Amino acid sequence: MAFPKIIILAQGGTHGDFLYQSCQIITSNEDSTKINDKGKVNESSIFKRKNLNVFEKGEKKSTMLNHLDRVRPIEICHVWYKEFIDWPSKFYYIDFDDSLIEIIKKMYFEKVCNNDKNIAMEYYKKYLPDSIARKINHSNFDEIFNMSYKSIKKKYKKQPDIKAINMIDLYSLPKLIDILKDMTIYDEKKFLSLKIFHGEWIEQNDKWIKQVKKLTG
Repeated sequence: MAFPKIIILAQGGTHGDFLYQSCQIITSNEDSTKINDKGKVNESSIFKRKNLNVFEKGEKKSTMLNHLDRVRPIEICHVWYKEFIDWPSKFYYIDFDDSLIEIIKKMYFEKVCNNDKNIAMEYYKKYLPDSIARKINHSNFDEIFNMSYKSIKKKYKKQPDIKAINMIDLYSLPKLIDILKDMTIYDEKKFLSLKIFHGEWIEQNDKWIKQVKKLTG
């Protein structure tokens, strides 16, 4: 059974997918041009596609071990599972100040839900128990979403020896390179491809990055 060498834990927005694709560019022959006109990175992580399928109406029905057959050396996952504690993988999570959740939420709505809150709500409720899902509506969804992001981040920290990656550091190419070096995967020969990809991502997400920087100084 082959475990990923590295697992990145990240919530929706764009930052996790960006870091994941940066890792793919450095470690493989992946094409660097995988950003759509909304600034969303079109990644292909098995774990990200499958992690929520472990749940059905709020109950854990499966295990991430079932998805190791096509796993890649580096994976990204939205959800932290207790089973990860026994895995030999190196874990990283993308950290951010809680004051940025509102901006991250807007990024997620635009990139994934076409700015349609109904789509976001239905997707969110799909994995919750019916008794809880029925209580979610337009008036309380923003508050529930914000609380969820805080809660999920706390769960990431339960992973032993997990390393935090400051979300804002991803906006700097030198700091991104430092992160990849810490992961022990950086390859100088892929620098130009990484630089091009980073530049495209920054350009496509310029309005969001400006808002983040305005809040963080």
